[in-house]
Amino acid sequence: HYVELIEAGAEMGKQDSKGNNVLHALSSIADTEKVVPLFNKLMELIPLWFENTEDKIHKTRTKDDKLAERVAMIQLFKAKNNCGFTPLKLAAYHGLGELVQAIINTKYVYCFPSLGSEVKYDISELEPRFNYKEPVSSVIELTMLNYEYNASKSFDIPVIRKITETKWKCYSKVFLSWGVAHLVMLLLNYGMLLKGKKCEVFQETPSNATNWTSIVSHYE
Repeated sequence: HYVELIEAGAEMGKQDSKGNNVLHALSSIADTEKVVPLFNKLMELIPLWFENTEDKIHKTRTKDDKLAERVAMIQLFKAKNNCGFTPLKLAAYHGLGELVQAIINTKYVYCFPSLGSEVKYDISELEPRFNYKEPVSSVIELTMLNYEYNASKSFDIPVIRKITETKWKCYSKVFLSWGVAHLVMLLLNYGMLLKGKKCEVFQETPSNATNWTSIVSHYE
């Protein structure tokens, strides 16, 4: 019913008692086949929503309507609910890989075309090291912790794949070195444990060893 409400003049940026706007609600839909077409339909209604919006902040700070519309879109996509989730992070949390891809590719919100074929991305919500002060994990962390099959589709997104590949190149030697050192320490500890048991065996003497000695000396 989201499309009908917006076409009737509903405010897309309004948040409910839980802090969710229409994109948060969309990111909670379990039907993965319907969620992306519905997202695309909502994006088509952005100009209509902006034209009918009563939020003066979107319209008064600039005379450039196109720029004001982009500011309104950023505020819509970057809005956090009461749990600290943006629509993008909520989609990652629910394992909606295709919706994550659609949101990341939204122009002038997360995706910024530049000269030629180069595309730049806002990765502040994607990269874990930019989220250490955030109450909610990054998109990559939420995707890795999600066991849904569709969640893995997020790693097919070029920018996320590029981030993970770059991080692996930077930290792979560190992790491998740590793994080897851990294995060596484990083997050393195991070897010392075995050696300790052998020493205990050789150090043990029969309780009646003194008696045998006295018997042998008696016969001599």
